[in-house]
Amino acid sequence: MSQRDRKGAIYARYSSAMQNPRSIEDQLVLCRRRIPDGAAGAEIDVYVDRAETATSMYERDGLHRLLRDVADGLVGFVLAESLDRISRDLADLAGFYKRLQFHDVELSTVEEGRITPLHVGLKGVMNQEHISSLALKTRRGMEGVVRQGRATGGVAYGYRVANRINPDGQIVRGLREIDVDQAEVVRRIYRWYADGRGVRWIADQLNAEGIPAPGGGLWKTGVINGHAKRRNGILQNELYCGRRVFGRTRSRRDPDTGRRRARFMPPDEWTVVEVPELRIIEEDLWAVAQLRRKAGKRSGPGRRTNRPLTGLVRCGMCGGRMTIHQRARYACLTRQETGACAMRRRVAAEDVEQTAAQQLCEHVMWGADWVTTLEAAGEAVVAMQAETAREIEEREGRLNNLIEMIELGERGGGVRKRVAELEEEIAAMKLHARALDVLPRKPRPARQLWEQLRERVEELARRAGSEDTETRLDAMTRVRDLIERIDVAPGPQPKSIVITVRPKRSALIVLAIVRDFEVMPSEPILRRLARDAT
Repeated sequence: MSQRDRKGAIYARYSSAMQNPRSIEDQLVLCRRRIPDGAAGAEIDVYVDRAETATSMYERDGLHRLLRDVADGLVGFVLAESLDRISRDLADLAGFYKRLQFHDVELSTVEEGRITPLHVGLKGVMNQEHISSLALKTRRGMEGVVRQGRATGGVAYGYRVANRINPDGQIVRGLREIDVDQAEVVRRIYRWYADGRGVRWIADQLNAEGIPAPGGGLWKTGVINGHAKRRNGILQNELYCGRRVFGRTRSRRDPDTGRRRARFMPPDEWTVVEVPELRIIEEDLWAVAQLRRKAGKRSGPGRRTNRPLTGLVRCGMCGGRMTIHQRARYACLTRQETGACAMRRRVAAEDVEQTAAQQLCEHVMWGADWVTTLEAAGEAVVAMQAETAREIEEREGRLNNLIEMIELGERGGGVRKRVAELEEEIAAMKLHARALDVLPRKPRPARQLWEQLRERVEELARRAGSEDTETRLDAMTRVRDLIERIDVAPGPQPKSIVITVRPKRSALIVLAIVRDFEVMPSEPILRRLARDAT
């Protein structure tokens, strides 16, 4: 498709569900007025993201669809209201602009006009600084609200909203008052717990009485216990004893996933405000409950530790997680917390571990055509190594040419800058080449790789059955890396259990290829090798 036949694209976005959705239509009207004269008759496609943040390009379906069409050569120019509609992150904005430049696509905005690298650099920095400053001011404002005794988040169980209008006619938000009925439930939970009742018993009792849990539905142990670090849950909420705490966590956006992740802050950075009018639990009862919680966290040689396969074991009836319960036995978590699953049977963790190792051996012995798969894996290894060597050689050749230009009198700053860039690229490629050293230069024939895989899995199974605890745990940790999930379901016979292990095929392929059983390549190499082999 020629440049002239490409269509135009308009991109529009607004950030929050609290904003007016009409913002999209307003942006489109402005952009249509600024279509280049030479493209007045061109077909225009619209790409929209509603209620999506500008601080991340993840989960922006409209923007990703636009980039795919750009890569397919369907788009000739892109219009937006301003650069901050595309992104307020400097790296994301530069990457977007770089992709458009690579495909000869012009980017223009109503606010800035035709976009150049100077716009991307300056406006990208300004937009990112705006987000950082806004976050700082928002946090400072929230801390000020807390110091006034008001809430900045949702309504905790036991309270209700009590906002009011001040003499100036403005709504004073964040005010709370005690909900008498819910507060009595909170007091009962604390009294039961202080008297020695278990959290599971308390949840069952409340469910039997038909008392709705926070947010409706059934009471679960997690709602009462809460998260140890977040200090939430009925038994850890300090608001019940008249203290409002702010700043236990701060969230930051993960650059790899685009999702916000909480970071736990030290206590000296918390903001604690006394709100005695919201006290539901007296200090003595609170103290007794907290002492019992701490006493319940056993430590030392008698502490119950997680088994190596915890997190992989799933209930074959409801699909939920199975966790270690009494006497090192896996039990359905849904059954334990709500009683909503009919999976009554439990299975010894040791049985699950032995079955996992055994079924891995059987999968490698009798599974799919391993010879064909490992032959492709061997070819992928050779291709990766050859490609890396070729890229290093090509970059070194370009570097030598640039150095010769400098020696012949070329004084341009651009040449020296490119020399520095190539030196960095070559250093990075050589690091990658060293990371490939854990893989053989010339993989063995596929059938020998298969035999090697069988031997290694059998060795893991043997060590997993060792009587030495350290040896067994180390082997089961490695077995875990080779498993996708484990399903546990009732068997056809009374009290029988069926354990089904789903191997992680990509990890088994890598295990067959690597030279050293104890050393595995880096994660990017693992992913590419598994992809090329399958």
